[in-house]
Amino acid sequence: MKMLHISKNIILLSVLLCASCSSEAPLQPEVLRPVRYHVIKAESVSTTRSFSGVSVAATETKISFRVGGSLEKLLVKVGQKVKQGDLIASLDDWDMQLKHEEGKASVLNAQVQESTANANLIRVRELYENDNVALSEYEQAKNTYASAKADFEVQKKQLDQLKSQLQYTVIKSPMNGIVTEIPVAKNENISAGEVVAVLSSSEDIEIEIGVPETYIAPIQTGMDVEVIFSSLPTQNFAGVVTEVAYVAAEYSTYPVTIRLIKPASELRPGMPAEATFAFLKAGVALFAPSNAIAEDTEGTYVFLAQKTDNDKEALIERKAVVVGNLTDRGFIVREGLQEGDAVVTSGVSKISDGMKVRFDSSL
Repeated sequence: MKMLHISKNIILLSVLLCASCSSEAPLQPEVLRPVRYHVIKAESVSTTRSFSGVSVAATETKISFRVGGSLEKLLVKVGQKVKQGDLIASLDDWDMQLKHEEGKASVLNAQVQESTANANLIRVRELYENDNVALSEYEQAKNTYASAKADFEVQKKQLDQLKSQLQYTVIKSPMNGIVTEIPVAKNENISAGEVVAVLSSSEDIEIEIGVPETYIAPIQTGMDVEVIFSSLPTQNFAGVVTEVAYVAAEYSTYPVTIRLIKPASELRPGMPAEATFAFLKAGVALFAPSNAIAEDTEGTYVFLAQKTDNDKEALIERKAVVVGNLTDRGFIVREGLQEGDAVVTSGVSKISDGMKVRFDSSL
């Protein structure tokens, strides 16, 4: 009876063990941490240098009268936008108008004298041909007509000159632009050639910089430049070199002019600017993204992602490296890497040597 009881206990224990085994969860697949990587490539070595400058209008025009007089009208102000053909200023033209009227009267009188002399010449010629007047009288009539005709031509030219001078008492804008300077005031006596207003182009902006002799040699017209303004720190502007001075200016720098390809409407002449040049050097180098470089007490290192038989998986290998300067393309790698190496660029602090990971994407 006792043996039967023991057997029952053994059977019950076996059933419980089997039930426990059947309730265990199935094995879960290995979860791999996803990483991004960057493939190391050999690229041309370049360095960047920035030079300070100031924005200027690509076109600046100084406006003046061709005749002198009292400034009667001044129709623009500093900062005002004008269009080609807009009236800028005018002189008191009373004296010019009076001289013009006198000139018209002189032309009319000379025309009458020319017509009278011509009619007399015709009459005397007919008399001479009929032997009714002497040759000397005929010659006198011809000379009188020639003189009257010449005087008539002179008076017409003088009238044209007076008309031009009358037109010179008015100045109109020769282009679309902005008034940047007005050095005169209304009712002032203006001399011929004296600057009345300065117009600057509102569409084209250039940058003028001074480049030290150390860097002027590789700079040539057509070279691409990146320009930033302190007044617009979040915007970068593309520019191109249009002029490179052959002779140094003051402070032993060479003037260089840069034209902005697409200037913003907020830009104005006189704004401080910084132009950055990329100078290529001979040879190539390896570059690693800054987020792939790590450092601890053992030194500077990267994590290499070594591909396995599964193209989507990799084994992590810690690799010591020696890096140089930081550029816009990352750190220059001097030792430790070769072209084609895949370095981890994200999650570097959460992986370790020998870990198995899953490729997420490349950068």
